Amino acid sequence: MEKDAQGFRGIDAGPLTMGYRLNNTRTGGSVTRRLIYPKGAYVLHMLRMMMLDRRTGDQEFKAMMQDFVKTYSGKAATTEDFKATVEKHMTPDMKAIGDGKMDWFFDEYVYGDGSADIQARLLI
Repeated sequence: MEKDAQGFRGIDAGPLTMGYRLNNTRTGGSVTRRLIYPKGAYVLHMLRMMMLDRRTGDQEFKAMMQDFVKTYSGKAATTEDFKATVEKHMTPDMKAIGDGKMDWFFDEYVYGDGSADIQARLLI
């Protein structure tokens, strides 16, 4: 939510999947520090919290991440590859939200800029 000297926030630059292509005068050339690293970490944290279980803790999230690393070690992986791994490891609660798919999550937070969620929170 931090604004730069021109009044723009990192999330104003655009979707996370645009990566370094978002470096422009609006981002001040600091898209890595202001968008990619923090939002990427936040996306992983949100997934971790969705998978958290009171009995087993982070076990499901860790298994998902280990599966992703093992599957794509030494290979190029896409966002869709990561999404497929997440869907493979979805908890029952996660499956109930999006009919067994994570499109709703990736569309909002990875392919989108998350502004719909931010706007909804501002209205509450």
